[in-house]
Amino acid sequence: MGRIKGRGQGTSKTSLKAISQVAKRIRALELRKEGKNYREIAEIMGCANASVPHQWVVKALRETQQEPADDVRELELQRLDAMWKRHWPKFIESGDPRVSQELLRIMARRAPLLGLDAPEKVVHLFGDGLKDEEILEQTRALFEAIDKQRRAAEGSEDAGGGYQSSGVADQGGEHPVGES
Repeated sequence: MGRIKGRGQGTSKTSLKAISQVAKRIRALELRKEGKNYREIAEIMGCANASVPHQWVVKALRETQQEPADDVRELELQRLDAMWKRHWPKFIESGDPRVSQELLRIMARRAPLLGLDAPEKVVHLFGDGLKDEEILEQTRALFEAIDKQRRAAEGSEDAGGGYQSSGVADQGGEHPVGES
């Protein structure tokens, strides 16, 4: 009975196909470092269009950046493990609260490195479920209120200016909201 390939059961990293793909990505990256554009790389490597070498270069860059990060993460975990091993026996013997605090600091440092912390809840400034247009309208209203206060402070309450739903229109002021 043959195995059915499913999610997570892809080609081995040491298969000839996988090695060939890595070699192509490395070659494309080398050509890019030499200053070749993606069209030139496609011609050199026999690709029909420039998007394929572009994908190879992007993937090669991601892989080269990820490997050092993984190595540093592993080194940090080893250091934390060594500190834990040094402090744990002291805590078991004495129950010293200072040692307990040190162990908690080590745990707190390990958790994000291992992805153990629950994701933080993001509170939306304008509430959940608002459409972009509603957020934009609320933002315009906020800027109008700010401008009204500014004009009142400057003594020019009837100086005009304001915001239309098609974009920001102001008599000389610059506002980031609604500009195209």
